Amino acid sequence: MNGHTWQDTLLWSIRPDCHTSAQSLIARISDTLTPESAGLHRDNLWKSFTSSVAKSMQLDELPIDMHGEHVAIISVIGELIDFVNPFTANYPLLTAAFDRCRLDENIKAVVVRFCTPGGTVSGLHDCAMALDKLAATKLTIAQNDGGCYSAGYYLACCCGSICSGPTDQLGNIGTVSTLHDFSKYCEYLGVRTIVKRTGPIKGLGVMGDAVTGIQEDFLQHLVDAHYAYFRYAVISGREMSDDEFAAVSDGKWWLGSEALDNKIIDQISTLAETLAQLDDSLAAVQHTTF
Repeated sequence: MNGHTWQDTLLWSIRPDCHTSAQSLIARISDTLTPESAGLHRDNLWKSFTSSVAKSMQLDELPIDMHGEHVAIISVIGELIDFVNPFTANYPLLTAAFDRCRLDENIKAVVVRFCTPGGTVSGLHDCAMALDKLAATKLTIAQNDGGCYSAGYYLACCCGSICSGPTDQLGNIGTVSTLHDFSKYCEYLGVRTIVKRTGPIKGLGVMGDAVTGIQEDFLQHLVDAHYAYFRYAVISGREMSDDEFAAVSDGKWWLGSEALDNKIIDQISTLAETLAQLDDSLAAVQHTTF
């Protein structure tokens, strides 16, 4: 990676002020690991390790809690990352949780509870597809319970409806990537960086090498390409027009009490209020079933 660790190259869909802390979290966890061994969902060794740690601490490996007999609550808490870790939100375990709830005939409805600033683009698409499948087969409600930003909102749009407490914030639609150009600093220190490359993009991000306009354009292309998926998820999930999407896709976020007017949410209600309404709806269905 030419002087940069693999986690520095991640593309994010996350609230900007949480970006640095999320990168630091991944750096601490994966400091001595390669991309393959850092917990990608295909890595059985990492999955085995985190599973054993979770069991030793009496933690459920999957973020599922039951509300009564027929309602599952799947919690999306913390920065979303693409390696298995029972202590923060991550795409592999969320995907497994969505699949389990979809296949469990005893579960009649699912509430996906969000308190997340967003996370990496890597892993988001597959996780969203699993949530799409769940929402296509069972009543699935997104509940903003503390904050639902960026990649978190992307997932929320896969649910049948979105509820939010009046003071809980959500939105921050978009994709971001950062790259630091230390060439002037290295020049000040008297350090000369020599890069031999086979193309103008190869070696992008080498410490001390000036970032060129061609390289900046390439990064913007990647950001825009991933953003196209985000745009589709919001427009299709929220049934927005192009103009309606343009009005909410500038990176802003809103209080729940403000989000009804721009189709960001469907209902203002806290988690407790949403669950109470869900209980009433399921009870009414049971009473009318012969």
